[in-house]
Amino acid sequence: MDVFLKQAPELFFDQEQWRHFCARFETRDIALVRISRPPYDLLGFHRAGDASLPASEEAKIEHIEATYQLGIALVGAFKTKLISGEVEATGIPPLFDEHIPIAAEQWRGLWPEFADDCAMGTTRFDQVRVGWSGNPKAQAAALLRALTDWLRQRAITGPAPKKTLFVEAQRQFGDAVPVRLFNAAYATVHKRRRGRPRKEK
Repeated sequence: MDVFLKQAPELFFDQEQWRHFCARFETRDIALVRISRPPYDLLGFHRAGDASLPASEEAKIEHIEATYQLGIALVGAFKTKLISGEVEATGIPPLFDEHIPIAAEQWRGLWPEFADDCAMGTTRFDQVRVGWSGNPKAQAAALLRALTDWLRQRAITGPAPKKTLFVEAQRQFGDAVPVRLFNAAYATVHKRRRGRPRKEK
């Protein structure tokens, strides 16, 4: 089971750290775009118009630095998985028209541009897909954890029919979400295997 790069944070990031990073921006999509570019300038992952930036200069500098450290830790841990071979990736390099494996060592010179499903650096790979290497049980366990965590977070926004949640999960994690894993995660979170989640009293 593999997913496009834009879906990787929900599967391969430390989820608590990723939530903290997302909370520093207006939406998860904005956070994804920001972590998709190396933080070269003085604002790091932030931009001048970000609503989350504090008004005072001292607090702003501290906020930018904390976001920088968090983003670098997330990307660094993800690249470590790729370089070690724990996670494998494929992509389409220049002058190719089909996916090829991206060698683990190449990730030392690549930055994962999650929002665009590509990797940039010493070369470029488009339509990058990633997945746990060679261990189906590890893949299934990781996806189950991610689905369970996602359903808990999704429940905060209010109840929805199970079919709707499954469609949203496919958008979040890709079409490779097995029904049996979704059912297991749903049962864990909502204490039932079918129907609309119960409303909190």
